[in-house]
Order: sequence, then C-alpha cells, then structure tokens
Amino acid sequence: MKRATRTPVLALAIAVVVLVTWLAAPLLSAPDPVAMTAPSASTTGSVAPRPDPTGSPAPRPDQTAGASASASQPTAAPSASAATSGSPGASPGPTPPGVPWLPPVRRYRARATPSLRAALDARLDVLRVKAGIPGISVSIVFADGSRWDGTSGMADVAARRPVTPDTVFPVASISKTFTAALILALAAEGRLGLDLPVTSYLPALPIDHAITVRQLLDHRSGLRDFFFGPGIDRALLSRPGLVWTADRSLRYVGKPFGKPGTAWHYSNTNYLLLGLLAQAVTGETVAAQLHDRFLSRLGLDHTSYQAVEPPHGPLTHAYRFTGSNVR
Repeated sequence: MKRATRTPVLALAIAVVVLVTWLAAPLLSAPDPVAMTAPSASTTGSVAPRPDPTGSPAPRPDQTAGASASASQPTAAPSASAATSGSPGASPGPTPPGVPWLPPVRRYRARATPSLRAALDARLDVLRVKAGIPGISVSIVFADGSRWDGTSGMADVAARRPVTPDTVFPVASISKTFTAALILALAAEGRLGLDLPVTSYLPALPIDHAITVRQLLDHRSGLRDFFFGPGIDRALLSRPGLVWTADRSLRYVGKPFGKPGTAWHYSNTNYLLLGLLAQAVTGETVAAQLHDRFLSRLGLDHTSYQAVEPPHGPLTHAYRFTGSNVR
C-alpha cells in the first residue's frame, strides 16, 4: 500500500529519460566513439499510483509489460538514454534487428572530468527550472568507471530542504517492472498459469471471469484505471494522510473499456490485481517477495517498499505535476 498522494515522480519518471538525453548528449562528444549493440527488446512497466501492492504512479508506456531486454555491452555507456542522442564526435551504432524505427545507438568514451561535472551541473539546473520540477537527482556512470552525481532543486519546497545525493525518490513505474518479473517467476515455478483466469486465484474479485493473468501483464484486460475514476481526486484531497487499501482503490475502477483481449488500454488496475495475485498464491506480501527474489540478491540495500517499510534516507515531498514545456 502507498500513501494516498500523487508524487513528484510523475514528473521525475518522465523527466529522467528526457533529462539524460538532453543533459548529456551535447557534452559527451569525444574523438574516439565506439558502437554499441542495442537491446533486442524493450521493457516497460508501470504501477498503480496510489496505495496498492505493486508500486507507485507512472507515465503511460509505449509498449506492454513483460518483455525482456538484453544487450551486449563490453564497456558501460554514460547512460542508455544519452546514447541515443546525436552529438558531434559520436558515430552511430547498428540499429536493433527487427526494430527499424529506432534511431542508431551512439556510444561515447568520456570521463567525469571537473569541467564536464561543472557543465552537467549547470545544464541540470537549467532543465529543472525549464521543466518546472521541484527537485531532481541524476547519476551518470562513464565508460572508465567514473561517476557524476547531480542534484538540483528542493526535496521540500516549503521547508527549503534541498535535494542531496541521499534524498530518496519513489521509483514509479520501475515498481511495475519488478511486479511483472515476480509474476513471471511464479509462473515459471508452476505456482500460477499465465493463461488461466485471474478469478481462479482470486474468486471474490468483481471482474470478468475471462480475464487472464497474461492480459493483466499486457494491459489487455479491458479494466479501466482506478487512478482516473470519478471522484477519486476529491477523496484523496479530503484525507491526504489516509493509507489506501486495494479494496478502496478498486471502488473507482468503473465500467470496462471492452471485452478482455480485444484492445490495449494502459491501466494501473492491472498491476494492482497482479500484486494481489502474487500475495494470494504465495501467502507472502509483495514487499517480502520483492526483497527475497530481487532486492537482496541484487544488492539493492537502499531500496524499500513504500508505505510498508521506512525509506533509507530523507524522502521527497509529494507534489502534483500538471505539465511541462520541455523542448
């Protein structure tokens, strides 16, 4: 479950991809570029933006969740996003097979020199102001292992508390990627079937019995997004400190878009239900499963499950993001 507020990560999750491309590409030109093999597929994920067992708010993805990604990377690029933007001194790498619309991938040999750090700091400040983001934190790891950590703005505007390298941000739709990985792991172990009805595991759910687990993963269930349900903003703003249950969130789902499997509609409701499903078939909380399967094994010891566990540092204040004029 999550605290019932919309957080600044609606801005930050979108901004980070735009940011690193805009921020780093003009500054990372080098005389010795090398080509990189791009991922063969893209992964996307998203989560319910309010209290639920799956994660936090997210921008709309361009693809369905559950795809796998792999890349051949002999040495690390500054960032995946920065590597896609053209810049003097960069040479294009190969276009991923089967994905002709992707731009050529570029790779840079660069290191975090004092002058580059200063230029990145200045550019980060400019973009934050231009995008109207209260506060932001960005890191770039360069090919030689050097690293730049940049922060700008306020973690709490009213209190004038600045963002620091230790400031904790909700990770938004990355939570949904972890949830999808959890469901696929359970399927691989034979604990659930991707093409079985969701109600075979959660019989009390008031949803179409034809909806399968795979359709939840792929956003093809036809279920509307409770995040946009009529009256939910009023309910949230009237009691901003309330921790919402899954049942409370599901009251705002509304009438389905259509029959299951007939169309793609991004909906946070899908991943709310996947979190409930993971809990039902294991008897363990989503937080415990994510730690056991992923966070602990990957050494993500500064990552916590929001509203269930305390953050590992000062948390950003929540703000509503209404738009951006980033170009």
